[in-house]
Amino acid sequence: MKFKYMHTIDGEPARYNKGEQICYLNNYGKFIGKLVDSLHQIRKEQKLSNKWREEQGCSLIFDYGYVRVEIN
Repeated sequence: MKFKYMHTIDGEPARYNKGEQICYLNNYGKFIGKLVDSLHQIRKEQKLSNKWREEQGCSLIFDYGYVRVEIN
């Protein structure tokens, strides 16, 4: 069994926009979900996202999560 991971915010699908923040996916195709290879990467991107948000003067997000997806 092999697994990949996807970001969530408050249980909703999300993705990390490199160099910025984790954003909700939307229904208009603007953001496409992205699976990453490791839980380590998910946690790293969560930290980077909150760092970026803090630098922009935004509130930090504590409802980040992830889902594990089994890949055949």
